[in-house]
Amino acid sequence: MARQGNVEAQFNLGNMYENGRGVQKDYTEAINWYQEAAEHGYTPAKEVLPHLERLKDAEEGNADAQYELGKMYLKMYLKSQSSLDNKKALDYYKKAAEQGHVNALRAFVKLTRFDYSFFFEIHEEAAIYQKAIKNGNADVFATLVKMAEEFTFPPYIIGMIYEEGEGVSRSDCRAMEWYEKAAEQGHAEAQYKLGEMYYNNMYEWSSIINRSDVMKERSFKWYEKAAEQGHAEAQYQLGQMYEKGEWGHGGMYGSFADQPNHKYSNRLAVKSYLKAADLGHSEAQFKLGEIYEKGLHRGVPRDTVQATDWYQKAAEQGHEGAQYALRRMEKGD
Repeated sequence: MARQGNVEAQFNLGNMYENGRGVQKDYTEAINWYQEAAEHGYTPAKEVLPHLERLKDAEEGNADAQYELGKMYLKMYLKSQSSLDNKKALDYYKKAAEQGHVNALRAFVKLTRFDYSFFFEIHEEAAIYQKAIKNGNADVFATLVKMAEEFTFPPYIIGMIYEEGEGVSRSDCRAMEWYEKAAEQGHAEAQYKLGEMYYNNMYEWSSIINRSDVMKERSFKWYEKAAEQGHAEAQYQLGQMYEKGEWGHGGMYGSFADQPNHKYSNRLAVKSYLKAADLGHSEAQFKLGEIYEKGLHRGVPRDTVQATDWYQKAAEQGHEGAQYALRRMEKGD
């Protein structure tokens, strides 16, 4: 009937191809049949054609079409409050943003920042913006920086982009500037990153700052702040600094220029390892196993029951050293 000029049949066939009902979804075929019906004056076909043509362009990777669809679905969501419309808006904004479409990028950021039903792991979210920077022009990164300066975009992600050098020139100094902005806002991961970067660059930068003690102090300060928020790796790194005597920051523990009491350092190290281990940190659990098995620290007696317990916790998380230690202890080695 469609081939015989029946406009309703032509429209219905177009609808079947559009939605993949009974046939393989094919926007080109759908458009062809809608056009046939529209040319014969069928109003519903005329109304649906512009939307379908935009859908086809979007599926073929046209960023402008993807952005327009994002806007359309967002308007539909504001009327319907349908989570499906909201999800479609986000998906189209994301597709356009990843191609470097600046307006879509702004819309995507706004939607993800203010709608808490959307959640991305931090590295997954950063990868989206890195892709946008690579595929777009200089305006893309400038837009993100401006939004971060206006507190509508996470400064931590700007720090990540600079540190990893994806789409921009790599710069530890600029990364640390942005991490510090985030850290001052209480971002635990940014606080940890600052601790890590100050520590890892301690000897490289000590000639510039003229004191490696200053680098240790800054590292310790940010590890401590992150640990206070329950950051397991920061808590473990504090334990490492205590164990090596790289601690104290001019506060209650004195300055880095002072030599800490070794026995007291060991007690603080164990305390930090225990906190990290309780947060599920497998390396801290393994470390405690070693300490209790071998009596590595004065003031911590050997205790094979405790050692086995901590090795077991680490082994259950796949820690190979802990698994080997358990086998060794079972053999009595």
